[in-house]
Amino acid sequence: MTAPSPHARFFPSQLWAVCGLGWLLLACSGSVNASAKAKAGSDGSSASADGDAAWDTLDESQDEDQTSAGATLTAPQVAASQAGSEMALLGARHDLLLASGTPERCACLAVALGQPDSPQFSWTGRRPSINPSAQMVIALSSDNVPCTEAGPGASYMGYVKIGGDVIVTVEAAVAGRPVTQGAIIPRPDPGKQIYVQPDGKIPYGRGKGGEARCALGAGQ
Repeated sequence: MTAPSPHARFFPSQLWAVCGLGWLLLACSGSVNASAKAKAGSDGSSASADGDAAWDTLDESQDEDQTSAGATLTAPQVAASQAGSEMALLGARHDLLLASGTPERCACLAVALGQPDSPQFSWTGRRPSINPSAQMVIALSSDNVPCTEAGPGASYMGYVKIGGDVIVTVEAAVAGRPVTQGAIIPRPDPGKQIYVQPDGKIPYGRGKGGEARCALGAGQ
């Protein structure tokens, strides 16, 4: 059988076969190139800037809850967060200590009222920010305060607001539990004041004259 002449003609069916083979080779080459680019981009070595920008919309350390929480922040909360501070909530503060030497204001109890930067307050963590027109800090302690009755020591228990007055209750400290020395409380209404009272028959928190409650005024 003789070899075909270099000038031999291809029939239409043969031409389609050759063209089909060419397209197949081009498609395979494109697939290999795309796979190689994807592999290179996965380790950051040659990923395109546009491709990264489309995916890097969140920091890798954020999880779904953090992302949702960030999306629901109000404008004032965002501004406070960016400033490095957030408005503190009302309630007990376990990072608050009353400075030593604070005078006794209630029976067997030293008490201070004021803003977070008062020298009568000592913070074991970052000092909180509060709304000074609506909130204030109270700190109290029975440590090293003379008392005519023996007792286990005083700890902040809670507060209530009744008729515009703010009433803070102290309880007996319990061995093995941390003592709470203060809280952030609301300001009393105009013309009203803050009181401290004991929980039960403990000696701490009565008025120095024996009153059931110790009146502290409206605070600063």
